[in-house]
Amino acid sequence: MPRNDGGREGRRRAVTRRDGESGQGLPFVLVTGTVLLVLLVALVDLLWNEMKFLSKTAKRSVMVVAADGAVDRAIYALQKGGGWDAVPKAAVAGYAQDSVYSDQPGVIYTLKVEEGNWTPGIQIGDTKLERTITVFLTHTVTGEKKKVQAVVIQSTLNSAIFSGGQITIGGSADVNWGPVVSYSMASDAIPLGSLPTHPIFMAAGGITIGGTAASLMVPSKDCSDPSAAVCVNEYATPSELGAQPVVPIAEFRSIAIAQNATGKGWYQGGAGTCTWNTAIPATDDTSVCFFDTCDGTNYNPVTDTVCSGCTSTAHGADIKVAGSWCGNGVLVVMGDLDTKGTGCGMSLTMTPPPNCYPKYDTNSGNCAAVNNPTLFWNGFVYVAGSLSSSGNKKVYGTIYAYDSAGITGNFSVWYKTSNSTIGYLGKSVFTKCWLERAPVAGDVFP
Repeated sequence: MPRNDGGREGRRRAVTRRDGESGQGLPFVLVTGTVLLVLLVALVDLLWNEMKFLSKTAKRSVMVVAADGAVDRAIYALQKGGGWDAVPKAAVAGYAQDSVYSDQPGVIYTLKVEEGNWTPGIQIGDTKLERTITVFLTHTVTGEKKKVQAVVIQSTLNSAIFSGGQITIGGSADVNWGPVVSYSMASDAIPLGSLPTHPIFMAAGGITIGGTAASLMVPSKDCSDPSAAVCVNEYATPSELGAQPVVPIAEFRSIAIAQNATGKGWYQGGAGTCTWNTAIPATDDTSVCFFDTCDGTNYNPVTDTVCSGCTSTAHGADIKVAGSWCGNGVLVVMGDLDTKGTGCGMSLTMTPPPNCYPKYDTNSGNCAAVNNPTLFWNGFVYVAGSLSSSGNKKVYGTIYAYDSAGITGNFSVWYKTSNSTIGYLGKSVFTKCWLERAPVAGDVFP
């Protein structure tokens, strides 16, 4: 018969089952804990590696940014008047690893600037147009060292005459060794009576030859690769012409004012009168001669006129030059320039570019050096208004007439390939390549 034990037996069985179930769960807990521990270790390791990566990336970023700033420092030195040639010759302090710079946070560096392209596989490149900038950097906290090389190239601003408006060449006026470029969109941006034998012509607008558009002539005189006495490039694209340069007026003005005090440069204007003294002093390649508006503000040929009583709009310089007058460096006229007569005949040898014949002249004999010309200016001429030139004056360099240019008589221009004064223009130097380099034997870091 059943035994009445008050249910103790059932409770014992229940307890036994619970004890068994409890024992079965322990391995699960241990396995789960082990897995979580492994995951935690892996996560900590991942976070540690990520922190190290971020730290390295941050330090590398600091050095790369510093290197970029160092390259900009060297480019600025190259752009300053005469710097393109002087800096790589160690004639300017700080660019032959002779100075340690600390202007970049957390980094010290030195700079070496050389003529040509000294990147591996090139050496030495074009010594006239290319410059190699090498930056040697050391991180001041970690001691990490980095070497960066950049190759910069001189601008393709190779125009003998260029203008934002129409360019007219008449009489016996001539342009040698460089192109004539108009940024005007007009259908007659460059009107030509015939196709001259010396310069090449390019325009954002039309070029007419004898009153007929070059693109309508048979055989066509329009082409994308113009050549003297063969064809012109009318309606040239922005990639062919490049952006119209921006002249740093404020910088030129500042340099001229400073040089005026020492007699090296020349500054006239800003005195509230319409009188400009054109008796400039002796100048050299680094001089700036600046004829300012009567009130010292910039000249806009669209809204302003030349000075006839100094007002806010009738304030432009009106410079008329005749007789034996000449100079070197940069000439800026904040208004109109009208030249007549002859230059002063300074003794100078003008050198043609390597591609003079047949690109710019059909006669190879005209691509020889010219000695002792009757020069009016040697360097860069910027006219904010209109240029009107006649007589026998000659320019060795580049003329930029912002509004329009008209030359006639026996006025002549020879393009100057070594014109370092155009280095002031914003488009004069650009970076060809920028690469990190592995250090080599002989490299010295600060």
